[in-house]
Amino acid sequence: MPASGGAPREIPITLKASEPPLVFLFYPSYSSDGRRIVFEANQETIYVVSAAGGDAQRIAKGKRPAWNADSSAIIYSSAEPGRNFSLWQVPVSLAEGKTAGSAEPLTISHGRDTQPAVSRDGKLIAFAAEDVSFNIEAISFDAEAGRLLGAPQPITSGNNISYFFSVSPDGLSVVYEASRGATVHIWKVDRGSDPVQLTSDPDFEDHYPKFSPDGRIAFMRREIKKPGQLGLWLMATDGANPQQLLEASVGAFLTWTPDGRGIVYFSPDDKQLHLFDVATKRSQRITDEPGVRTGQNFSPDGKWLIYSSTRETGTTDIRAIPMAGGESRRIVATLHEDFHPFVSPSGQWLYFQFDHKNIYRVPGPAQDWRQAEPEKITNLPESNLYLEDPQISRDGRQLLYSRGRIGSDIWIMRLGH
Repeated sequence: MPASGGAPREIPITLKASEPPLVFLFYPSYSSDGRRIVFEANQETIYVVSAAGGDAQRIAKGKRPAWNADSSAIIYSSAEPGRNFSLWQVPVSLAEGKTAGSAEPLTISHGRDTQPAVSRDGKLIAFAAEDVSFNIEAISFDAEAGRLLGAPQPITSGNNISYFFSVSPDGLSVVYEASRGATVHIWKVDRGSDPVQLTSDPDFEDHYPKFSPDGRIAFMRREIKKPGQLGLWLMATDGANPQQLLEASVGAFLTWTPDGRGIVYFSPDDKQLHLFDVATKRSQRITDEPGVRTGQNFSPDGKWLIYSSTRETGTTDIRAIPMAGGESRRIVATLHEDFHPFVSPSGQWLYFQFDHKNIYRVPGPAQDWRQAEPEKITNLPESNLYLEDPQISRDGRQLLYSRGRIGSDIWIMRLGH
């Protein structure tokens, strides 16, 4: 859109068939001549596309791209194995929108070096060196009263980056994805025991584990050497017998139906929610509307699917659709980004969070979605607070989430000396 304001214009982007569908697009910026746009997609891949749109060209595996002063190269935080998110620079041909040579390192990592900003004369680069961890915590909780009953207790610790997880049906185990070094695999920890790694195949990355009601674990798997879609897989609770259920592209977050017969997933292809029947291996689309986002959960009786949406306000709201058929309805719409809905065991309360920070609730399906102002449940200091994937145990007696702790320093590097 014009810098002075006005109507936005969509920039159509297409990809090669071998590329994964674009789900998240971040940090776009124009080249100095306005001919090209660099952006990050799917959180760890950098592309360049014509400013008019068209075919996007993969440039590097990394994050937070920026042009150098004359747009002859792109500076980025490398996500390649062994590079530990240090800053690299790769030459780019503006005429062709492709790499024009090999990438070279700019930093020896001070942490996770990211978000480079280049001075206009091209002689200085400012960047952030981050120290990041995400660990899972649990708090004793009364989900019907909306009351915390204790202090947070660590489930994982150390330099983990564990965004997404799931609680076992009996509440005694947690299965989670852990990013360690260059790989992402699935681990499980029983209360009071050491973590056990469930997946370890070096050819794959494994994400978004989710316990079924009978204790099996669904998860998503991507082949590292062939960057592409995430497939749907299933394994035993001890990691044995992993088997692929669905080869088609599957987006972030899985949700089992309360009876354990099906799995709801988001399809990046049509950007809708689908239900996969484990017995018949068939899928059917649940939603058919604009603005659907992933991050869905069922009401305990299985009658409602609650999910995130940008359909009406442009920000992330929460909607619910009846599984028996019918139109969806808006449940929560605030000035914030409303994420991660989950329902108390009785169905009386719908919980969610503002902006990945504190957790709130509103009346749930058992109260006929009665309208009310969101009630704040947690009161964690919001400075530098980031909570991911909040959820409750099946009995509603534990509130769990992954809590990010991010510290960083700003560095300035002089080039050419």
